[in-house]
Amino acid sequence: MFQQFDSARNFYYDVDENGTVRQLLHTHAPVDSKAHTPQLAAAEYLQEFGPALGLTPPQLKNLSQPPSSTLEDAPVEYRFHMEKHQFDSATVAFYQTDLGLPVWQAGVAVQMKVKFAGCWINAIGAQWPWGHCGRRSLCRSLPELP
Repeated sequence: MFQQFDSARNFYYDVDENGTVRQLLHTHAPVDSKAHTPQLAAAEYLQEFGPALGLTPPQLKNLSQPPSSTLEDAPVEYRFHMEKHQFDSATVAFYQTDLGLPVWQAGVAVQMKVKFAGCWINAIGAQWPWGHCGRRSLCRSLPELP
């Protein structure tokens, strides 16, 4: 993995051997968010910087929703998984879902410092390398169980 700097957007990004961006870093110039919760700050961040990770706006429209417990007619998208706090920092994780269900070991996380009246986002965690399972046609062809 190697690191490059995007001077236009003012962040460092890590790229794996396949050319996939795995992490964005804002340690030298944190992103300041006025969002009142870490989950809202993470969603705002992904709307702005998600395309740098290969995420599209339609994939980010249900960030506040949890994954479904049943199959849905839903495209590949990201849905809320959890929010963890430790001291003055928070990590907000989102599952990658397909058909509404979580894709095994696929998602994205946003790490931030929490401050009074907002959040400073200084890094975004890696997208897990397994990504989308590509089994949509198989899932759609399975017979319904009684």
